Amino acid sequence: MAKRTKKNDPQQKNKQGFDSSKTDSEFSKELGSAAANKAHKEKAKKERASKTKN
Repeated sequence: MAKRTKKNDPQQKNKQGFDSSKTDSEFSKELGSAAANKAHKEKAKKERASKTKN
């Protein structure tokens, strides 16, 4: 069986959640996914609206 980590293990206890903007240097300056989704949705809405008018 695999060794289970103890909850009171100091390395585990003091771990902080990782910040993706620090670790991921390639995409750290880009929009967050929520903002990107919203922008894409708005663009798609405009395209659909222009198609229905014609």
